[in-house]
Amino acid sequence: MEKIRAAIDALMTDGRQIAGCLKEGLEEIDDYRVSWGTAVFRGKFGRAQRILRESTSRCLKYELDASDLLQRVAHHAAEGGQRRPAAEPDMLGLQAQRDTVRMLLGTLGGSVADFKGRCDSRVTNAINFLILVLTVSSIAVAIISYYVAKNSYDVAKNTYDDAVSSGTKQEQSMKIEIETLEKQEKALGAISTDARKQANYLASEQAKERKRRELDEQRGFDARLQESAESLRAYYEGLYGIVQQLIPLHEMYVADTSGELDKRARTLIDVYREELPLRIQMAGTLSEVSLALKEGVGSGDFPPSLLELEREVDKLHALDDGKDAAKAEADSLRLLHSALSALAKEIQEGNQNDQRQALWNAVKAIHLFFSREAPLYEEVNEQYVIVAKNSASILVTEGFTDPSIALSPALSPFGISAHIAADSADAEKYNRLTRLRIERSAEDQKRAFRTKTSSIEESLEFLEMSLMISLRD
Repeated sequence: MEKIRAAIDALMTDGRQIAGCLKEGLEEIDDYRVSWGTAVFRGKFGRAQRILRESTSRCLKYELDASDLLQRVAHHAAEGGQRRPAAEPDMLGLQAQRDTVRMLLGTLGGSVADFKGRCDSRVTNAINFLILVLTVSSIAVAIISYYVAKNSYDVAKNTYDDAVSSGTKQEQSMKIEIETLEKQEKALGAISTDARKQANYLASEQAKERKRRELDEQRGFDARLQESAESLRAYYEGLYGIVQQLIPLHEMYVADTSGELDKRARTLIDVYREELPLRIQMAGTLSEVSLALKEGVGSGDFPPSLLELEREVDKLHALDDGKDAAKAEADSLRLLHSALSALAKEIQEGNQNDQRQALWNAVKAIHLFFSREAPLYEEVNEQYVIVAKNSASILVTEGFTDPSIALSPALSPFGISAHIAADSADAEKYNRLTRLRIERSAEDQKRAFRTKTSSIEESLEFLEMSLMISLRD
């Protein structure tokens, strides 16, 4: 318990440091002044994005460490046979600190988005101001030219009345001046047109760049979803292999102990053997959907495998026979089906932003579904390891194994093998060593399976948070 408290203190210290860094980042970004140079060259905006990425990375690590610590506390309480206090100060403090860090991270993301908006607004205002100046200048030149021409015409008319001979020359001169002024007017109009074209071109290029960046982000999300789906399928396949071995292991254990196979255990194993292939198929189809989404980004094509994924989700049933747990699993399945239906609708309608929102909801539903069933997967693996360990220990005790196996780590590097008779005085000593190895190997297998489960959950959680941050931007 003292180690756990020390871990909590260390994590709390790390959390305070992260909060301090987030606060410094907020103060730095809020102090940025948006000038035309800042808006165009985007140096400070790149700095703000780096601050957000670094802060997000540290917060993710902190969240994972906090979740792992909370899980360790729960395991510790369960192993000690004690109920976890409803409001333990250390745990409440850790949870409050997590909420604070999340709030600061959200505020930092909002500040970066606000700074980006101010930069974009400054660029847009500059373009609009340039267009306005050019337009007003063109109008002013045209008005001045008109009055100059009118005054010149009046002078020419008076001169013509005074002298007919000089009037002809003045008339020709006026025509030349008018032609010059008309050319100038046309030149100014062309300048104004070119300025508008340039402004429209800049706006078009910005829109194209923004669209390209959104498509690249979407491809990245789809690729990470495909990786998570492949990992999920491999995880389910490994779990299905464990379930397939459970019945013969139970039968061997019953034969060794002269007992009877628990009917409920056999029933649960049959349920897993029926449901796990459906989950393997569902994970494989999810990988196909994510691949189709990645390859079809921006095309508006609808992946047919998405409808197949909806049908496969409809076939899934709850694994747990407990009333509350089964209801929670059923709720998560309904939520997953609704999220997939919404995603299919948004893809058909072609709305990119709504499609990303629907994809986030689908990933969140998959994460929730896996998290609800993860304790059941751990229970099956633990049951498998316990039964296999007990059966192996019985076989060693009853002399069905070679005691000399315990000496192989020391002799095998030299190509030497040992032989110890089963009825010799040293046999029991080395049999104890073999049983200890079985114990250690069993713990290693349970720990490895827990690591796989945590890796799947962390992958789905990271993808969910990445999509959420993208939606805020």
